[in-house]
Amino acid sequence: MEFNEQQLLVGFKEPLIHTYNKNESVIPQNCQYFGELAHRNNVILLGDSIGDVSMAQGVHKPGNILKIGFLNDVVRLTLSMKMHRNYMCMTI
Repeated sequence: MEFNEQQLLVGFKEPLIHTYNKNESVIPQNCQYFGELAHRNNVILLGDSIGDVSMAQGVHKPGNILKIGFLNDVVRLTLSMKMHRNYMCMTI
């Protein structure tokens, strides 16, 4: 996000990260992140929306992926949707 001198939001910086592109596609390829994590292939994915299910896309040679979804509201509908997408769901 971009803010002015009065700390008011005036715009957004690219790339704009949102629910449906929160994955490795928004990280620059020359970032040291990829080198530091190249030897790791297991993923623990935490999310609270259906779009978060795909956050592990782009992981190089993925091994085990544990997907945990948090239910915030509309429990019955959300639970059935997440269970259908192989999420482990928890309510608090």
